[in-house]
Amino acid sequence: MTTQEKEMKHCPKCFTFKPLDYFLKSKHTKDGVYGWCKTCTRQNSSNGYYKNREKRSAQIKKYAKTKKGRAVSMRASMKWIEENPKKYLAYLAVTNAKRIGFLKVKPCQVCGDLKVNAHHEDYDRPFEVLWLCPAHHKKLHIDKIEGIKSLLVSEKKV
Repeated sequence: MTTQEKEMKHCPKCFTFKPLDYFLKSKHTKDGVYGWCKTCTRQNSSNGYYKNREKRSAQIKKYAKTKKGRAVSMRASMKWIEENPKKYLAYLAVTNAKRIGFLKVKPCQVCGDLKVNAHHEDYDRPFEVLWLCPAHHKKLHIDKIEGIKSLLVSEKKV
Protein backbone atom coordinates (compact mmCIF):
# COMPACT_ATOMS: atom_id res chain seq x y z
CA MET A 1 0.00 0.00 0.00
CA THR A 2 1.44 3.36 -1.03
CA THR A 3 1.52 6.49 1.13
CA GLN A 4 -1.15 8.07 -1.05
CA GLU A 5 -3.51 5.09 -0.56
CA LYS A 6 -3.02 5.29 3.23
CA GLU A 7 -4.13 8.94 3.17
CA MET A 8 -7.42 8.01 1.46
CA LYS A 9 -10.50 6.55 3.11
CA HIS A 10 -13.72 5.08 1.81
CA CYS A 11 -16.98 6.74 2.87
CA PRO A 12 -19.64 4.01 3.01
CA LYS A 13 -22.45 6.58 2.84
CA CYS A 14 -21.54 8.21 -0.52
CA PHE A 15 -19.39 5.28 -1.79
CA THR A 16 -16.34 7.42 -2.61
CA PHE A 17 -12.69 7.48 -1.61
CA LYS A 18 -11.59 10.79 -0.14
CA PRO A 19 -8.46 12.19 1.56
CA LEU A 20 -8.40 11.85 5.35
CA ASP A 21 -8.83 15.60 5.84
CA TYR A 22 -12.35 15.21 4.36
CA PHE A 23 -13.30 13.25 7.51
CA LEU A 24 -13.92 14.56 11.04
CA LYS A 25 -11.30 13.64 13.63
CA SER A 26 -12.09 11.00 16.24
CA LYS A 27 -10.13 9.78 19.25
CA HIS A 28 -12.11 6.54 19.24
CA THR A 29 -11.11 5.01 15.90
CA LYS A 30 -7.89 3.34 14.72
CA ASP A 31 -7.31 5.72 11.85
CA GLY A 32 -8.28 8.77 13.93
CA VAL A 33 -11.27 9.82 11.80
CA TYR A 34 -14.99 9.07 11.69
CA GLY A 35 -16.42 6.59 9.19
CA TRP A 36 -18.47 9.03 7.12
CA CYS A 37 -16.97 12.01 5.28
CA LYS A 38 -17.74 15.55 6.50
CA THR A 39 -20.31 16.14 3.76
CA CYS A 40 -22.30 13.00 4.58
CA THR A 41 -22.02 13.62 8.34
CA ARG A 42 -23.25 17.21 7.93
CA GLN A 43 -26.12 16.12 5.70
CA ASN A 44 -27.16 13.33 8.08
CA SER A 45 -26.99 15.64 11.11
CA SER A 46 -28.99 18.43 9.48
CA ASN A 47 -31.64 15.99 8.25
CA GLY A 48 -32.10 14.62 11.76
CA TYR A 49 -32.11 18.12 13.22
CA TYR A 50 -34.79 19.46 10.89
CA LYS A 51 -37.01 16.38 11.24
CA ASN A 52 -37.02 16.65 15.06
CA ARG A 53 -36.22 20.32 15.64
CA GLU A 54 -38.95 21.00 18.23
CA LYS A 55 -38.27 17.79 20.14
CA ARG A 56 -34.50 18.42 20.16
CA SER A 57 -34.97 22.04 21.20
CA ALA A 58 -37.17 20.95 24.12
CA GLN A 59 -34.57 18.35 25.18
CA ILE A 60 -31.79 20.95 25.13
CA LYS A 61 -33.82 23.46 27.16
CA LYS A 62 -34.75 20.77 29.70
CA TYR A 63 -31.09 19.67 30.04
CA ALA A 64 -29.90 23.28 30.38
CA LYS A 65 -32.13 23.69 33.45
CA THR A 66 -30.60 20.68 35.24
CA LYS A 67 -27.68 21.02 37.63
CA LYS A 68 -25.43 19.06 35.26
CA GLY A 69 -26.51 21.17 32.26
CA ARG A 70 -25.73 24.41 34.10
CA ALA A 71 -22.33 23.03 35.14
CA VAL A 72 -21.48 22.02 31.56
CA SER A 73 -22.55 25.44 30.30
CA MET A 74 -20.46 27.21 32.95
CA ARG A 75 -17.36 25.12 32.10
CA ALA A 76 -17.80 25.89 28.42
CA SER A 77 -18.17 29.60 29.16
CA MET A 78 -15.09 29.68 31.38
CA LYS A 79 -13.08 27.76 28.78
CA TRP A 80 -14.11 30.25 26.08
CA ILE A 81 -13.14 33.19 28.32
CA GLU A 82 -9.71 31.64 29.00
CA GLU A 83 -9.14 30.96 25.30
CA ASN A 84 -10.42 34.36 24.13
CA PRO A 85 -9.46 37.00 26.71
CA LYS A 86 -9.40 39.91 24.22
CA LYS A 87 -12.81 39.00 22.82
CA TYR A 88 -14.25 38.74 26.31
CA LEU A 89 -12.82 42.10 27.42
CA ALA A 90 -14.14 43.73 24.24
CA TYR A 91 -17.57 42.18 24.89
CA LEU A 92 -17.55 43.47 28.48
CA ALA A 93 -16.46 46.94 27.36
CA VAL A 94 -19.30 47.19 24.81
CA THR A 95 -21.87 45.78 27.25
CA ASN A 96 -20.88 48.26 29.98
CA ALA A 97 -20.65 51.17 27.53
CA LYS A 98 -24.18 50.42 26.29
CA ARG A 99 -25.45 50.15 29.86
CA ILE A 100 -24.09 53.55 30.96
CA GLY A 101 -25.02 55.26 27.68
CA PHE A 102 -21.50 55.81 26.35
CA LEU A 103 -22.22 53.66 23.29
CA LYS A 104 -25.54 53.85 21.44
CA VAL A 105 -26.84 50.79 19.63
CA LYS A 106 -27.53 51.51 15.95
CA PRO A 107 -29.49 49.56 13.32
CA CYS A 108 -27.77 46.97 11.13
CA GLN A 109 -25.41 48.79 8.80
CA VAL A 110 -26.50 46.53 5.92
CA CYS A 111 -30.27 46.09 6.19
CA GLY A 112 -31.39 48.45 8.98
CA ASP A 113 -32.72 45.71 11.29
CA LEU A 114 -32.92 46.83 14.93
CA LYS A 115 -31.87 43.50 16.47
CA VAL A 116 -28.07 43.77 16.17
CA ASN A 117 -24.72 42.43 17.35
CA ALA A 118 -21.57 44.47 17.84
CA HIS A 119 -18.85 43.14 15.51
CA HIS A 120 -15.22 43.96 16.30
CA GLU A 121 -12.66 44.13 13.52
CA ASP A 122 -9.94 44.76 16.13
CA TYR A 123 -10.38 43.61 19.73
CA ASP A 124 -7.78 46.11 20.91
CA ARG A 125 -10.28 48.85 19.97
CA PRO A 126 -13.42 47.65 21.72
CA PHE A 127 -15.57 50.70 20.95
CA GLU A 128 -14.98 50.58 17.20
CA VAL A 129 -17.78 48.22 16.21
CA LEU A 130 -19.92 47.42 13.21
CA TRP A 131 -23.59 47.03 14.11
CA LEU A 132 -24.87 43.99 12.23
CA CYS A 133 -28.03 41.89 12.49
CA PRO A 134 -27.35 38.22 13.34
CA ALA A 135 -27.78 37.15 9.68
CA HIS A 136 -25.28 39.67 8.31
CA HIS A 137 -22.89 39.10 11.24
CA LYS A 138 -22.87 35.38 10.49
CA LYS A 139 -22.43 36.04 6.75
CA LEU A 140 -19.47 38.31 7.47
CA HIS A 141 -17.72 35.56 9.46
CA ILE A 142 -18.50 32.88 6.85
CA ASP A 143 -17.14 35.12 4.08
CA LYS A 144 -13.96 35.75 6.10
CA ILE A 145 -13.47 32.01 6.67
CA GLU A 146 -14.05 31.26 2.97
CA GLY A 147 -11.55 34.01 2.06
CA ILE A 148 -8.95 32.56 4.42
CA LYS A 149 -9.52 29.05 3.04
CA SER A 150 -9.10 30.24 -0.54
CA LEU A 151 -5.85 32.00 0.43
CA LEU A 152 -4.53 28.83 2.06
CA VAL A 153 -5.41 26.75 -0.99
CA SER A 154 -3.70 29.22 -3.34
CA GLU A 155 -0.58 29.29 -1.10
CA LYS A 156 -0.35 25.48 -1.21
CA LYS A 157 -0.39 25.55 -5.04
CA VAL A 158 2.48 28.06 -5.19
